[in-house]
Amino acid sequence: MKLFALLLVLFTAIQTKAQQGYWQQQLRYDIKAELNDAEKSITGFETVVYKNNSTAALSFIWFHIWANAYKDKSTALIQQIMNDAGRSKKMNDFGTGSIDGLDFKVNGQVAKTEAHSNPQYIDIIKLVLNNPLNPGDSITITTPFKVMLPLIFPGRVMQMENLWPASGILNQRCLIKMAGMNFLTWIWVNFTVSMPIIM
Repeated sequence: MKLFALLLVLFTAIQTKAQQGYWQQQLRYDIKAELNDAEKSITGFETVVYKNNSTAALSFIWFHIWANAYKDKSTALIQQIMNDAGRSKKMNDFGTGSIDGLDFKVNGQVAKTEAHSNPQYIDIIKLVLNNPLNPGDSITITTPFKVMLPLIFPGRVMQMENLWPASGILNQRCLIKMAGMNFLTWIWVNFTVSMPIIM
């Protein structure tokens, strides 16, 4: 019994120490969109409230515009599929997709975006903030968007998952790894989505 109590105390102390100083950005999405079944498109407007819980001021935020990963056969995603013998046959039924109409504003002011330096990553952009986002502060980011839905194998199904402009979420444990596309985590993210269907 004493050994169990000692182990419990030790485990609790380790867990407490591991959580000290941990932070992760907090986001709240409000997406209003319409799905046009005939056109295979989604037209929408999104509002993102982004709270900086980090210890540093941010001068930019990465955004993933995933639909552009399906824009043509030169993207990193499609190249990866084509170079994988087990998945390359899926390209026989490939249908392109894209996202357009982006017009980012931060707190109501027009904000500049920059393309990723690697042209294969046309699905990643940098949103340059007009003013640094200080620790503890929040900003409101808005943009309209229009997604032409990629037709995904098998059966040429329309894929709608993750096709809105999505912010990369920086946290203390795993910093953004843009080259590996491994920068989206969904802890501390709230979504409100409204999407009627137009037939």
